This record gives sequence, C-alpha cells and structure tokens, in this order.
Amino acid sequence: MFSVFPEASVQPVEHWNEPLEVVWKPATWDPMTGVDHAEVLLFSADLPALSAEVECANVLAETFKSCFGPETPSSVSKLVECIADSSTYKVLSITRLQNLARYSMHKQLGRGYGIRSARQVYHGTTKASASTIAKVGFRNAVSQRALFGKGIYAAANVWEALAYAEPEAYSNVQTFLVADLLQGPTRVGHEQMIDFGRDLSNEQILTATNPQETIFCAAYENQLYAHYSITVRFLAEREHLPSARKIVGGWYHPAVWSLINRPLPGH
Repeated sequence: MFSVFPEASVQPVEHWNEPLEVVWKPATWDPMTGVDHAEVLLFSADLPALSAEVECANVLAETFKSCFGPETPSSVSKLVECIADSSTYKVLSITRLQNLARYSMHKQLGRGYGIRSARQVYHGTTKASASTIAKVGFRNAVSQRALFGKGIYAAANVWEALAYAEPEAYSNVQTFLVADLLQGPTRVGHEQMIDFGRDLSNEQILTATNPQETIFCAAYENQLYAHYSITVRFLAEREHLPSARKIVGGWYHPAVWSLINRPLPGH
C-alpha cells in the first residue's frame, strides 16, 4: 500500500525540444575551457567583493526563506545578516558547481522519463564529500541511509539537511548542497526498499519519501544535480533564542545541539 504524490513544479527543464545530442549549460556558468568541471567561489564572508550579487541573493532568498518576513532583503549582506539574526547560523560561503557531463546526464534522464520540472532540495554532507560530488556527481554506493529506501537522500528544507551535515572539527562549519531533483512518480518508502514499484498509472516510481514529504530518496544518481555548495557556522557564542529554534524547526545536528545546550560564558 502506498501513497502517490503529485510531482512538484519549481524549475522548468530547458531545451525540451532540442535534439538529444545538445549539451546543456546554465547561462550563469563561467567559461570552462579545457576543464570538465569547476568550483566557482561566488561569495565568502572573508572577502569584501562579490562576483555574482544577484545570483547569490537569489540562492539565499530561496534556501533560507523561513528566515524572512513579508519583505526579503535584496542585498547579500542584508540577507546574511538577517539569516544570522533569525536562525543563529552565519553563511560563510557560496560556491557554484559546474560539471558539464553530470548536468547533461541529469537533463537527459529528465527527458528519458518525461519529467519536465525539477524541485529544489538540500543535501547535508561534509566539505570533502561536497567537493567529490562536484567532480563525479552523487553516488549510490556511498549512501548509508535506507530508512525510506535505497538511494540518494535529500531534504525539502535546508534545516533538515543540516541535521545530517557533519560539522568540521573545531570550527563547527557545516556544508550542504543546493540541488535540483527530478522527482517523477513518488511513493512513501520503507526501510531497505530497493524496488520502488509502479504507480496507479503503471509509471515507474523514481522517488521514495517519508509520509510528511520532507525527505526524498532518489532511485537514480542522475535524478539529482548539485548547483551550489554552501557552508555555514552555528554561532555558538550567541544566545540561541526560542524564535531561532522555531525557524529551524528543531532540526539540529547532534554536535550543534550540544553547543546549544552548553552554558554561555558568564551564565
């Protein structure tokens, strides 16, 4: 017995009617002469200048939308400040991931399965793993989670993804990926599920989820393409207010949770 959810529609798949041999490339990418992949630093809290103000602002506004009220700040500096004040997390860097082969394979899978739209999801990881994914894409072989099926996991919101992002020792810096998911037909999964089956229309089910639809397990590696790697740090030196906990929704990595419950100096 399973539930079938409608496919989310966030970003249209470009060049749907182009020939199969067309190689896609987002308009925001920098030139990649002589290389097959690139990691382009767009924003760093340690640098005064930005190389892509509008692009970074759009990424932050969508990723951390729970931090903003009726009016979302338009500048990156204001967005970063608002995120820190609202959630007690400071955004440290945004890196664009450019991998022409993996991106093209992602688009080809969408065409092959007739998926015309993608939804934005988040994948908590480590800095080293994020760099590996930038080079070779997601890999089922390294996935250790199987609560709702065997596959690649991502979350519908950034806070749930960060709960699975192992902080770096001493610095408490966490890394997560902003990715597109070609979701397709979807069902509620169960532990260790391998064959996701077919839906009521006899379409192959590509994605398993939890009953709340906050976690997604993709059957195929190329269903996901990571566009950005973002690093953040929990501001342990600040008082963590109940309002911040409400925004985050209670999703904290155990190491961060221990910092929250640690008495502040002078208290």
